[in-house]
Amino acid sequence: MAVTPAAAQSSEEAFLVEVDSEGDAALSMTFVYDLDGDDERAAFEELRENTTAQTGMAERFENRMRAVAEDASAATDREMAVSGVSIELERNDDAGLVAVSLQWENLAAVEG
Repeated sequence: MAVTPAAAQSSEEAFLVEVDSEGDAALSMTFVYDLDGDDERAAFEELRENTTAQTGMAERFENRMRAVAEDASAATDREMAVSGVSIELERNDDAGLVAVSLQWENLAAVEG
């Protein structure tokens, strides 16, 4: 059974960007999945054990963010890059949390 986490059971998402003094950022996107039923819990547990599916999710996120960084680089005439993608899965009662993170170099302009 292939798990397709893109079909989230919940619309809750969190997008967090933490910019440091050099203009680089730690960026993460967290998706919340409703695990009220047995089928949802089983699918989430399967995802937690399926490193291939996790790698696919991480790669899709990295590719999307790389495309955004390329567009932003062109628009600002400032070279940007993304790297270091990672994924973490956690279960919290009746919620499954999937957090995908990466580093974004030169996201913010720094003066002085």
